[in-house]
Amino acid sequence: MESERSRRNACRDEMKCRELAIPFSVETITNYPVEEFNTLLRRHNLTEEQLSLIKDIRRRGKNKVCHIKNYSCHLFYFTSIG
Repeated sequence: MESERSRRNACRDEMKCRELAIPFSVETITNYPVEEFNTLLRRHNLTEEQLSLIKDIRRRGKNKVCHIKNYSCHLFYFTSIG
């Protein structure tokens, strides 16, 4: 259940990645495990602007996942005590 806002942000991130010629997808940036992600970054000669965008996309993606997990936990808690 993805919100309209998060879909717009994802689309905007994809467009910005293409603009900056980032060699991997937004999905790869947000979903790779830390070790694989760091290896991926080391393999490519990226500019500071590219790295900044990649880290921003990853941070927002991780925050979104954390928010969804917390919401689910709260929802479960309140429905189980109600």
